[in-house]
Amino acid sequence: MIGADPYAVLETVDPDTWPEDFDPYEAALRQFTPDDPAPLSRLLNSDNDWVTRRGLYLFSELGRKSFPVLDDAISHIDNLDSMARNDLLDGLLCHTQRLSSGHVRQVLRVEDLEDQTDPPSGLVRSKVITLLGALDKGTVRRAVSEIPDEEMRARHLDALDNAPTRFDDIQQVLDIACSQKGIEQVYAFAALESAARRDLIKVTPECEGCDDACDWVVWQIKRHINRNFQRNDPAGWEKW
Repeated sequence: MIGADPYAVLETVDPDTWPEDFDPYEAALRQFTPDDPAPLSRLLNSDNDWVTRRGLYLFSELGRKSFPVLDDAISHIDNLDSMARNDLLDGLLCHTQRLSSGHVRQVLRVEDLEDQTDPPSGLVRSKVITLLGALDKGTVRRAVSEIPDEEMRARHLDALDNAPTRFDDIQQVLDIACSQKGIEQVYAFAALESAARRDLIKVTPECEGCDDACDWVVWQIKRHINRNFQRNDPAGWEKW
């Protein structure tokens, strides 16, 4: 439908009233510009849960273009819908170089850090692990030090300090991480992803009988090994 405002359409709660043969999501993504983030901000600041959920989906799809609305989006870290939290994390993963310790501190309070049986929540947990593994360690430590609850701050700090720093026997390190639970496991897995990102892991470990987060981390390690191989030896990678 030519001329329709996709953001106004998305603010209309009932999708049955939307114009026929018009995809407001596609149009909103095409129309968005970082110089004018107000339309997306309106969605993210809506009082209606369905509307904010739509805004978070757009945030996840816009990649680095969505940075001007990051603060609006991250305010929904406690959203009751785990798929909404998943969209939020997808968006945050596009901004790892620009997140402040305050942003990271908000992520650290997400309920998905503990072991979750709900599959969407487990996916959120995996993406938090990847986010922490991609961030500057100083930023993560500052974020932990800023956690207001003393008991929770101490628990995060212990998990951060006890995360692995040596990766000579990568299978053993992974097995130990898999045996851990909750926040402690999150930081251990994040350390593994960080090490793979920094080319400190050369062989992909195996994950058997562990949870989905372990499978995710192994996949990320494999991805980074492949990327580092391609970067360090382009000819060898092409031959391989």
